[in-house]
Amino acid sequence: MATAKAWTFTARGKPADVLKLTDIPLPTLPPPLPLPKPAPTPEEWITISVSCTALNPGSQFHMGIIPLFLRASPATPEMELSGTITDVWSPDSEIPTRLKKGDEVVAFIPFGYMLPTGVGALCSHLAIPARFAVKKPQNASMEEAAGLLQVAGVALKQVELANLKAGDRALVYGASGGIGTMTVQMAKKIVGENGTVVAVCSARNAELVKSLGADEVVDYQKTKSIVNQLTTLYANKKFNAILDCHGHQQVYTHCAQYLTEKGFYVSAGGVKINNWNWPTFLRTACTIALNMLWPTTTYLGGTGRTLKSLTVMDYSIQEKERLVGMVEGGEVRVVVDSVWSAEEALRGYEILSAARARGKIIIKW
Repeated sequence: MATAKAWTFTARGKPADVLKLTDIPLPTLPPPLPLPKPAPTPEEWITISVSCTALNPGSQFHMGIIPLFLRASPATPEMELSGTITDVWSPDSEIPTRLKKGDEVVAFIPFGYMLPTGVGALCSHLAIPARFAVKKPQNASMEEAAGLLQVAGVALKQVELANLKAGDRALVYGASGGIGTMTVQMAKKIVGENGTVVAVCSARNAELVKSLGADEVVDYQKTKSIVNQLTTLYANKKFNAILDCHGHQQVYTHCAQYLTEKGFYVSAGGVKINNWNWPTFLRTACTIALNMLWPTTTYLGGTGRTLKSLTVMDYSIQEKERLVGMVEGGEVRVVVDSVWSAEEALRGYEILSAARARGKIIIKW
């Protein structure tokens, strides 16, 4: 029997403790019956020879938090990939398929499909519904394309929620990460030459974020209190929007000191989680819930500013094609931190867990 490779896990824990590189049956078409509950209706399916897989922080939630009874076992983590279609199947052979054998594609596997099926992107071959994939940007490498959909999709929704306009001042916290590097680019495009994008990151990443459009850089490592630093620098020239890509609770609770009264605080990171275990996760979930319920009026102890939090679970074909078009049009580019071989995937997770990545971490098959 022909086989493929996949990183799989059966127990909860850190990637280094639970992930194993294993042989799996080579996926073929048509998809076996019964069809999975998340995709029960016959539709176009594809098999992909995976070129690259992008690592995401949310995968640690998948491996470290979700109990066994809520997911398939064994399971393969990760949502994003680039690769080449090796086969296409449609329930109606008379209708032309949207994708063809040999097409180079990017794909995003939604969490709602991953949990009950165990199918993830950290593998050499897979079979998925074709609606999860679109043709990759022609001007992007496989490594860059693999890291596009999740970060670009979140960044786009983030800047849209921030209601930025030309001439505005925007603060991007966590500017050198995967989402942050995209957010800086999109924010600068909107505010334009007359607007200002201030990026918060470490000094070693200052030149990177400036190359993406940041006008100023604040080094959070040079101060014991980033809140005090932001207040000192920007109390008299407040921001129209703060786009938090990292999840910094204190930056949010004190944001009235450097965010205009009508400005929006948009959080793509929720609250940063250092240890992916149940006690930490529950505390974090409670904090996020309280943030959403916290009254904005200062008379009731609130921040006096509007918080908008977002979570992206899936993208339509049209949304994915829009993100691809942004790369092909030169509006944004994917920043790649590092590329690791499939056998070195655990080293990639070490960087991801330390929250020190400059852009996306890519696994190459």
